[in-house]
Amino acid sequence: ASAYRHTTHTHTKRTQSAKVMAAIVRSVSRFTNTLAAPIVGMATSSATTQQRHSGLRLLRGQVPADKDAAARPLGLVVLNYELDIDFDLRAVWPQCAWVACADGGANRLFDYFDTDAERIAHRPTLVVGDMDSARPEVVELYREAGSHINHVEEQDSNDLHKVLRAVQHKDSAIVGADPECSEVVVIGGLGGRIDQEFQNFSVALTFASSKGTRLVFVNQSCTCEVLVPGKYALDLHDDGPTCGILPLEPARATSEGLKWDLTEDMALQWGGIVSSSNHALKPVVTISVLSGSVIWTVARES
Repeated sequence: ASAYRHTTHTHTKRTQSAKVMAAIVRSVSRFTNTLAAPIVGMATSSATTQQRHSGLRLLRGQVPADKDAAARPLGLVVLNYELDIDFDLRAVWPQCAWVACADGGANRLFDYFDTDAERIAHRPTLVVGDMDSARPEVVELYREAGSHINHVEEQDSNDLHKVLRAVQHKDSAIVGADPECSEVVVIGGLGGRIDQEFQNFSVALTFASSKGTRLVFVNQSCTCEVLVPGKYALDLHDDGPTCGILPLEPARATSEGLKWDLTEDMALQWGGIVSSSNHALKPVVTISVLSGSVIWTVARES
């Protein structure tokens, strides 16, 4: 059993693979120039626990009503990668205060629907990017249907960062929603090139650190989000039980409700402890991030 835990919990030696992964993280951070400064503050035991429902529960409107619900409008971002989803966008559309497409993500949304009538009915609130990927006929249809087209030429940030910056700008064209939204579901952000995935996680860290924005990446295989120092009660809903806690930078965290719980003396880092292939034993897992930042990922196995 000891050997099994050692393997499954991935208390790895410093391997070449780990060095490559660390190099990718550093490269992405340098390229975007948006990674927040390392978070070194320690979370206290008295910190307020953040209740976090699964991304799919948010989209399906299955989150129990609470006093803070009105303060957390839900946003949906569509990136330019295949929409590897197993839920109907028509059904989740009413739950979203706004929908934004990142450049070629407009093509993905456009192609998801069969008729122009459906495309107009499910038009994005905002399309952001340099429009080198979005097809002209797609941009024109959305423009005529009332979508705001935000042309951004700069290349120092990726598409996801451009979208979030546009939405949360004080002069945002988003109507009927608080631009400082705190929960955003991202589709099309997983399953492609690993450098792009880590760039997206870098953006998620930036906005979680500076604005408290929660980004949840969803596809058919898993959900992922970045956790910064704090205490979180994470509702798995129908997801799991396989899960993982992956360090974006050297981090320490504790957990309750996992088969192999983390303790304060475990230093999470690439080339060290990486909690992959863990298992949730409860429908709600509690994680306290004491320092650094981690990716919380849950397999969608049901």
